[in-house]
Amino acid sequence: MEKKRSNIRDLAKAAGLSAGTVSRILNNRPGDMKIPETTRARVVELARKMEYVPNIHAQRLFSKRSGVIGLIIPSAERNGSPVFGCTHLSHVLAGMERELDATFRRLELHPAGRRRRDAARAPGRPLPPPARQQRRRRRGNRRQRRIPAAPDSA
Repeated sequence: MEKKRSNIRDLAKAAGLSAGTVSRILNNRPGDMKIPETTRARVVELARKMEYVPNIHAQRLFSKRSGVIGLIIPSAERNGSPVFGCTHLSHVLAGMERELDATFRRLELHPAGRRRRDAARAPGRPLPPPARQQRRRRRGNRRQRRIPAAPDSA
């Protein structure tokens, strides 16, 4: 039987602190609280001993960021040949995944055939080609949601 993962409540109980205090210590957000260094060290050591792993869903909920980058790719088979038979696309995807992994983000692939349904669920909508954007601007349609780009790390 698999061992149950420890959560922040287990850690707080073992430390004799509230879950909020433990969260502030582990996330380095003390706020207005003055947390003694000995308490901080004790919580960090307990987290290591209990093999505490943060809940990624809770972190995403708190930060209001999913950490997921959606990419619309050609359908699995195009013109009778598999898309992933193309080594260029495989290399591009591998490079994107490597870079996103370094920033704790995840790449999510969506086949082009399901674009409308997937786009409706996305937090930001993929932008149409520039020519279509220009036509919409001339007609006065400015209701496009833009997906914010990550700031340059240079």
